[in-house]
Amino acid sequence: MPFHTRSHGVDVGALQRGIEKATALASAAGLDVIYLLPTFANADGDALVALIGKHAAETFKKNREATINGVRFHMETALKKRVSGPAIVLAMNVSLEQLAKAQTDHRTADLVYITWSDVELEQYEAANPGSVAI
Repeated sequence: MPFHTRSHGVDVGALQRGIEKATALASAAGLDVIYLLPTFANADGDALVALIGKHAAETFKKNREATINGVRFHMETALKKRVSGPAIVLAMNVSLEQLAKAQTDHRTADLVYITWSDVELEQYEAANPGSVAI
């Protein structure tokens, strides 16, 4: 079952809810999390820095992996994939086109989407009526 936040722009609370949901889903299923971003330039954004600190965010960006609450997170973009098996996808501010690719990716066991704009939120909810807002 997909999940999404009702947020837009830089929203620390939305990212925190997304990380908590992705971590819970991954822990329950024994899976890792793919932290899907539009580009690696977005990897150390303000919301992530506010949650885990500047040093931890920079280390995550550099290594493309981190453990958060006992769950392994792998940072990816549409062009750079790291994980081969099933995983929970935490999609942060990606376009709806990139999200559609993630939804059909054979590795996606479940999805948590953090929207960037009100327009994306409206379009996402219209196309995914079964998605649960968190």
